[in-house]
Amino acid sequence: MSTTPTPEPQPMPLGQPVPMTTAGVTAVAQPQPMVYVQAPVAQPAPAPALLAPEQAPAHHDEQHHEEHHHDELEVRIYSHSTFFYWWPVWVTAYVMALITYLGGTPEVVGNTTVLFHPSKNLGVVFTLTFFMIIIITNVSLRGSASVVVIMSRPS
Repeated sequence: MSTTPTPEPQPMPLGQPVPMTTAGVTAVAQPQPMVYVQAPVAQPAPAPALLAPEQAPAHHDEQHHEEHHHDELEVRIYSHSTFFYWWPVWVTAYVMALITYLGGTPEVVGNTTVLFHPSKNLGVVFTLTFFMIIIITNVSLRGSASVVVIMSRPS
């Protein structure tokens, strides 16, 4: 009995039908078409028609008075960006620049004369201010954690 070696499978290029062999039967698998379904888009409600001043209802003044009275009973709370809290960094930077301008020593760096303050404390104060503002504006404490932080403050 002679055995014939089985041929090595050859790689097929992408996107081509792949021949399949099952019990001596060769079948070719065809690629399936892609079907894309777009999700339905909600239509916005139509805007109410604006009435000209002469077509406005007669009870408009009464309705406005009632709405105005209702607004007086509301308490509105507006939030603001954490960017609002960055003013200490700007103030510290301008104060440090003024101190450096008044008490700095000129040094030559390359072809430019630059003022340097002899003390490192200016940089330390600015860096501490900078990082404290980053922590204060980005870390939110809720519930009992905020009470612990407030109570553990040195007096």
